[in-house]
Amino acid sequence: MKKINKLGFAILPFSLTVSLVSAGCNDKSKSEIKLDENTKLFYFDINSNNKATITAYNRALFDDSNNIVAQSRTIKIPEKVKYKNTEYVVDSIGSESFMELVNLEEVEFSKEIKFIGDRAFANSSKLKSIKFSNDSELESINISAFANTNLENISLPKKLSSIASYAFANIKNDKFSLVLNSELDKGSKLNIGQHAFKDLKDSFKLEIKNLNIDAVAGADKLAEFAQFIGLKDNQITFSKK
Repeated sequence: MKKINKLGFAILPFSLTVSLVSAGCNDKSKSEIKLDENTKLFYFDINSNNKATITAYNRALFDDSNNIVAQSRTIKIPEKVKYKNTEYVVDSIGSESFMELVNLEEVEFSKEIKFIGDRAFANSSKLKSIKFSNDSELESINISAFANTNLENISLPKKLSSIASYAFANIKNDKFSLVLNSELDKGSKLNIGQHAFKDLKDSFKLEIKNLNIDAVAGADKLAEFAQFIGLKDNQITFSKK
């Protein structure tokens, strides 16, 4: 089965088309739409680190008979993408790049991903599982990145230092719980944004491992901190060994 675009074009998110148009034509390499030549699934830009930021998922795949191919339930973010025979390491997920993928249930992130952008997976209402390797480089999850999904038991990697506002808001799955395994340098703090866990079930539990309470910004006043991030203080536990 080929992964091709009918009539030679793909349906792109509005945010991607706007950004490309607004970029102008002075720098052709920046305005060019780049589709990973290996998978034909991921659109991307080259960022300031000369690495790839995924900007959109190819939602318009057709087989040899020009029949539309159903969206996959599982997405594996590749370690590298390829364009014009040049490979680029993928180190970030751009804003809204996987938003509203209604059939998506599982995402596996490559080790090099450091940043997940605003609303990257928001409103992917069947998304239950996100997986990171033990040596993941993930540092930041941005605004509403996983809002309105269906996540269950989630474990986040050791280098994570920032969870932005509404990042995990409005998840109604009774099985949803989250473990933070952050191991930060001395003097650094884990930052969790306002309403990061707003409108969750009372059964939700946030477990913070490896950090003392004073290593989480604002958590020394636990009741106020819990309210700030959208929880009750009895939903938060610290379990440093």
